[in-house]
Amino acid sequence: MANVHDAPVITWDEFLALEWPHEWVGGVAYAMGATTPRHARICARLARQLPADGPCSAYAAGLVIYVAEIDRGFLPDLVVICGPPSEAPGKSGAITNPNVVFEVLSPRTQTYDRTTKLEAYQRLASLEAYVLLHQHEARAEAYRRSGSAFELEERLGGILELPHGLRLDLDAL
Repeated sequence: MANVHDAPVITWDEFLALEWPHEWVGGVAYAMGATTPRHARICARLARQLPADGPCSAYAAGLVIYVAEIDRGFLPDLVVICGPPSEAPGKSGAITNPNVVFEVLSPRTQTYDRTTKLEAYQRLASLEAYVLLHQHEARAEAYRRSGSAFELEERLGGILELPHGLRLDLDAL
């Protein structure tokens, strides 16, 4: 990632008008690369396993999760929100209350997903689980809130139980 001080600062409305997916870092937009067919297929299969409506609903890629404490907006692969989405003040379309966030790991982004995104998402009081899915095996790393900390559960195949009665069949991804 380039030095934030060298990049042009834009407004939130300018950020929303960008055509290619970007993440927001304190007024600087960073382009996100295209996904692979395998990555996109996993995301589609994941979305089919999660509720489309009801008390908890799944939201596809493109929804910005905003972490006010560090002024960053992220684009996870899929999000589950229980109850109505809460928008960040002054950040139209940016949501601050995800309950479960999913990322499909890729060689290029896995370190970013496991460090920067994990640390940022853990700052959100609503977050109950952050799930990293592997592309080449039915494997998940689920970080679950336990009091003020997050505990890691690794699962290879089978059913991953998540908050709010959500169940993910890893073998079907």
